[in-house]
Amino acid sequence: MGKTANKKGAELSNGTPKALATPEAAIAAAPTSYQQSLDLDPVKKADEEKKAEKRLKKAKEAQEQQLRTNQWRAQIEKAWKKEQIGKAIVIKKWDKEVEQHRARAMAEGVLEAVDYGDGGWWVNVGKDTWKEIGQQYLCTLCDKQLNDSTLGAHIDSQAHKNKVAWEQPGSSAAASAPAPKAKAWAAASSAAWAHDGKCTLCNNKGLDGIHEQTETHLKRVAAWEEQQERRATGFAAPKEHYLAYMPSVEDEKDPNSERWCKCLLCNKWCQDETSHTGSLANSQGTQEHQKNLRNYRPGDAWWQLNVAAVRNKWHPVARAQPKAAPQVVPPRPAAPPPTAASAVAPPPPTIPTAGHDRPLPWGWKTAVCPTSKATYFCFAKTKQTQCHHPSDTEEAEAEPDTVEVEC
Repeated sequence: MGKTANKKGAELSNGTPKALATPEAAIAAAPTSYQQSLDLDPVKKADEEKKAEKRLKKAKEAQEQQLRTNQWRAQIEKAWKKEQIGKAIVIKKWDKEVEQHRARAMAEGVLEAVDYGDGGWWVNVGKDTWKEIGQQYLCTLCDKQLNDSTLGAHIDSQAHKNKVAWEQPGSSAAASAPAPKAKAWAAASSAAWAHDGKCTLCNNKGLDGIHEQTETHLKRVAAWEEQQERRATGFAAPKEHYLAYMPSVEDEKDPNSERWCKCLLCNKWCQDETSHTGSLANSQGTQEHQKNLRNYRPGDAWWQLNVAAVRNKWHPVARAQPKAAPQVVPPRPAAPPPTAASAVAPPPPTIPTAGHDRPLPWGWKTAVCPTSKATYFCFAKTKQTQCHHPSDTEEAEAEPDTVEVEC
């Protein structure tokens, strides 16, 4: 009871401690900073600490983002500077090449035009005669209008070099121009594929000096020249007996169509010089081609039907009549003195030899019929016979008659 009374006695009726009852004491006991006020209120202090952690985390994230942005900007600026340096190098190289092309072109009949600001180019073609053109240069040899982009390709074109070699025999372009090669199709013009200034090999594209130097055009010209050479030689048969030059299926009825090399063993067109080659003793080419070389051989039924027949269709071979070997005739013995019987009796009749004294093709032999005593010919492989000499028929070397002949 005494302790409680003393505690209650230490406070006034309004709950204020007696020590703070005076204003001076209350002012002295008040917190002097915000931190002191937080120390007096633990709940508020915890809330402020959480807010401070969030602000710190956000500031750190913003700092990292700014650092990444700065790095990205530095990389972009570095790449841009590198690109500008590269462009400057390309432009400098381009200007140097243009100057070289311009100096060479001026010596090879190319005139440079002048721009007077009226939307056109004017070139002095001689004797104070000016001609309006649409571009910066005019080649007087080829009558073509050029600019800085097309000037180099034009003076390097074979057509321009040929004209320079003709007009200026002592120039460097004439010396660098290759000598024309002698070809079997020399009667055909080198520009037979050109018509009205257009290339018939490339879907009638214009011949502007640049198109002639493209890779596609050069490949088509090479293929066209190859066809001309083959046609001039009559499409000579390839060395390998399973290859043939033949047209595509849709062009078989056209005798003047282009022909391409085809492997009859694989029934595929030859796209190169290594895929379809070799022999049974030296297998080469693709795996399929080597297998066909092992499985099919000359003389087989499949070979005769799919290889020999197709090759003979496109590369017929003229069969020459075999020449008879010179016969050595032994000297006749001296005739005995005539007798009375031989002087009266006539000589015995001569029996035709049916040509058995001539040489026979491979596999043939002669025999004598036991009934008629006549000589006939027999093919040992098929046991077929005939009365006339095998060399008298065109098919004697290939196979005998398919019908047996009774003698």
